[in-house]
Amino acid sequence: MPEMILRYFKANDENVEALETPYIFLFNAKQWKDQSELQFEIDISDPVQLRQFVDEVITQQMALPKGSTEYNEYFALRFNLLNEEGKAEVLSGTTKEKGEVVDLLTKKILADPKLQNRKGLIRSNFFTRTGICCFTSDKTSLTKSYHWDVFTLGGNGFCVEYDWRVLMKHFESSNAGIRGEKVSYYFQRNKPKLILSSSFSQRVIDNYCEIIFSLREDMQQEHEFRLAKVYKHDIEDKDELRKQIIPAEAIKSVIFGAHITSSSRNRIEIIVKERLPGVQLKQMKISDSKYAIEET
Repeated sequence: MPEMILRYFKANDENVEALETPYIFLFNAKQWKDQSELQFEIDISDPVQLRQFVDEVITQQMALPKGSTEYNEYFALRFNLLNEEGKAEVLSGTTKEKGEVVDLLTKKILADPKLQNRKGLIRSNFFTRTGICCFTSDKTSLTKSYHWDVFTLGGNGFCVEYDWRVLMKHFESSNAGIRGEKVSYYFQRNKPKLILSSSFSQRVIDNYCEIIFSLREDMQQEHEFRLAKVYKHDIEDKDELRKQIIPAEAIKSVIFGAHITSSSRNRIEIIVKERLPGVQLKQMKISDSKYAIEET
């Protein structure tokens, strides 16, 4: 685990105000401009999960009572009838092997708009029940252009250096339910899978976190570190529950971008002086395309 983690900010009101309390915000990832940063597939390869998936569509989305004539007809006629062992009893009364059943039902599911709508809802639930905040564990990023250009509008913002050890101790002592991990990178063909489950269990949380702490291999240059929380119910995008107050001592330094405005810089300097007396202030300088940090 890294000792320090960095987060780059645009110098807008919301980000500057987050220094005053201070707090970090656990975002709904659907708010991110680049939706490709959190990809996953919904796993319906297991016949038992497939039965549950179809059950949910019929009982919840179509509002047909389980066991009713309408339910049985829809299930049997459209998808065959999966028994508890995960095999299908087709209309002729014969039984197909698991692999054949999965292939057959998966094709029908992909062609049915009702089940596609259900997949969309499951995907939406994943986002509304998770909160994520992104950092980098690469301290050398401070003297490179990539993070400054991408996340601070070309140096018009600032970077905050956090002590991960202090944050971790705080989250543990307050039972915040927040995990922090370096991201693992995958090839596109190995995209993580969301396992279907009707109950909220540790297995579900672990599966959510497997997805959260994954990124495409072409993004390895970000050396990303993420904080994440899985909620037991839907949380609105701007809900106060997404704000996680942190101790002031978790912030070690604030580094001003090379092109930050004087008004933004002055405002941050006042906040640090009044509320974060132990925090170092530093200035990024660019000379001959080389980046260097100066203490102020």
